[in-house]
Amino acid sequence: MLVIVSDLLTDLDTLYQGLDRLRFGGHEVLIMQILDHDEMDLPFDGPTVFKDLEGDEELFAEPEASGSPTGPRWTNSSRACGRRAEPGATTTPDS
Repeated sequence: MLVIVSDLLTDLDTLYQGLDRLRFGGHEVLIMQILDHDEMDLPFDGPTVFKDLEGDEELFAEPEASGSPTGPRWTNSSRACGRRAEPGATTTPDS
């Protein structure tokens, strides 16, 4: 069994390709999405620069313009990940 703990804030097509390869190789995969409340609510005022802690990338964004990540686009993305799960798997949102 392979356990992946990630924020899953990545390109979903690339993620699915990797997961498909692991499952094809006979691995059982458990994915746990971990998000900080600030990543979900974006409580930032005005334009903000986000710095990648794992690399050198920086992203300039205006959270008010991009909408709430808990809105439809974010929810649809999370549901898409859940639909790719193995039959019988469950997905549980953070409460």
